[in-house]
Amino acid sequence: MGVECPYEGCGKLVNPELIKLLCQWSSCEVLDVAGVKAERLADVNNDINNQGARALIKDGKVNLLALTQMVKTIGKSVAENLSMNEDNEKIEFPDYWEHKYDSQKSALIDVPAGDPVFAHIQARFQQTVPNVPLKRVQRVQAIGLWKRYAREKKRLEKANGAAYVNEQELFHGTSTIDPRNIYEGDQGFDTLFASINGTRGGGNYFAPNASYSNNGYAHEASDGHKLFFVKVVLGHVSEVVDANKLMPPIRIGNIRYDSVRNKGDMYIVYNNEKSYPAYLFTY
Repeated sequence: MGVECPYEGCGKLVNPELIKLLCQWSSCEVLDVAGVKAERLADVNNDINNQGARALIKDGKVNLLALTQMVKTIGKSVAENLSMNEDNEKIEFPDYWEHKYDSQKSALIDVPAGDPVFAHIQARFQQTVPNVPLKRVQRVQAIGLWKRYAREKKRLEKANGAAYVNEQELFHGTSTIDPRNIYEGDQGFDTLFASINGTRGGGNYFAPNASYSNNGYAHEASDGHKLFFVKVVLGHVSEVVDANKLMPPIRIGNIRYDSVRNKGDMYIVYNNEKSYPAYLFTY
């Protein structure tokens, strides 16, 4: 089912995904327009801009029919190049991972109570949730999710410089959703399930303080409450969200911020590969 093209004088029915593309031009993870599928839209966006797509924009409206053809032509080439580059790209896994090359499946590995990582997560947790000991810490080894995260981190290093990758360790609670859906899913934390009516719109929310996640967002299981300790690359952080609440605002030129902060108690990212569920802990 199509929607009417907003370009003046067109009057045609077009793929509604093109409308979505216009408002998520810089943040979509998958471009699926006119039968073309290409991951990492930022790369596709650059190629399309280089081909003169800006000439299609008139008074804030876009000739979607012409854009469809351009995306079909360029997107296929970009998708093929991305696939080839990703096959040849070496992804480094953490040295402390166990059996990291054995399977593409995710695994949970128990972290011993005497391990410095266990102590580190417990200390961070107890900064704002004092006198509550952790029962269990499990390392998430999800190869597919790690590859996506590692590529995004490299992209930010290239775009911003190493000083502005801004990788942080934050907390996240899944509430009634089984944490298994996160570490066994192909998207990890998924913005498709985020509400645009949230404080800063439809993104993935992560807290620097465990008390925030503990206050109504921890997943309740038979063996206790569970939260994720998450690696997140925040890059350049904005204090406000874009008007459409689907992405960070413009920082300079046509380049957007990488994430948004809400009053210091929450960080929001709008594409899934910027976060990795590094540890699941129970208390």
